[in-house]
Amino acid sequence: MQHIKQARLSNKALMPSPGFGTWQLRGQQCTRAVKEALQVGYRHIDTAEVYENEKAVGQGIQDFPREQLFLTSKVFHGNLREKSVLAACSASLQRLGTNYLDLYLIHWPDMSVPLAETLRAMKSLRSSDKIRAFGVSNFTIAHLREALQQCDDSLPLCCNQVELHVGLWQKELVDFCKEQGIAVTAYSPLGRATILPDPTIRKIAQRRGCSPAQVCLAWLMHHGSVPLPKASSMGHMKENLEASQIALDETDMQALDALGNCERIIDPGFAEFDKV
Repeated sequence: MQHIKQARLSNKALMPSPGFGTWQLRGQQCTRAVKEALQVGYRHIDTAEVYENEKAVGQGIQDFPREQLFLTSKVFHGNLREKSVLAACSASLQRLGTNYLDLYLIHWPDMSVPLAETLRAMKSLRSSDKIRAFGVSNFTIAHLREALQQCDDSLPLCCNQVELHVGLWQKELVDFCKEQGIAVTAYSPLGRATILPDPTIRKIAQRRGCSPAQVCLAWLMHHGSVPLPKASSMGHMKENLEASQIALDETDMQALDALGNCERIIDPGFAEFDKV
């Protein structure tokens, strides 16, 4: 595809970039959006059991060749016991109408459940070909170090999905992931639109002949991350997809890097962001 880049995971699979995020899309709106996203060129769809839209996503992809699609889902932090992970994955597959996931993530860490127990389930899912790659979401460096100690060639840690945008430049975390061969996918890559009015972003957008949103997505991709923008209109879908063609120079990147103020937008009470 003209506008699709590829990020190689540690299991050698290719993850299309950018992906299409579906958080807060529900029902017929979600199904329509997924169908339109595929129509304009997306090949990477991201969902989760807690989004309560897997059935709608499944309806959106049902007529699309499965082998051309990269499909990600996540097990919620309340289902990290071994039997619960297995049951949650089977339920997700049924709702999505597919036999396997290209990537399955631990959605949030939970220190009350031994990580080794969750990983046993993930290894079982991997060995039975229900998942092709394993990853995590919202893990700090401390969480990742613990996971890396327990992962091996049979279950490499392929991805960490985190809140990442120009307003939250988690450089230390991103650098650690790069060093360990862990791909980074970025949710809320536009900071839920709060960062788009920034004068620096708008100035670069004007100079590059693109939108502020495209600047923000291009910045992420220049840093090697895979953004997961959500859009409900085909116009915004195409605009986001075409961000992969935006060229930013070193001056642009440095100016955008300097905007990160480490203010999280997504910070639920059960998060473990203080684990260091």
